[in-house]
Amino acid sequence: NSGTMKVRWNSCYAASNAFQNPDLPTNRVWVTDILNMLSKVVQNCTNFKVRINAALGLSAPSSRPGYGSQETFSNVWASLVS
Repeated sequence: NSGTMKVRWNSCYAASNAFQNPDLPTNRVWVTDILNMLSKVVQNCTNFKVRINAALGLSAPSSRPGYGSQETFSNVWASLVS
């Protein structure tokens, strides 16, 4: 919830690029933290451009294992459909 909109946009954009890397380790706590942050941004940010980039970041993993645990995967889906 902190930072200017440009910083938030850049953060979402960077996360999207990172998740497009097939060699990114998905069994790390920070991956779950980033996915949860992106989910919250999609749901709560007032800036539509930031929300779009957060949604892009959530769509970036190329396969189901890229989302980590079942709980994280479910949270991502719930944030996108709510």
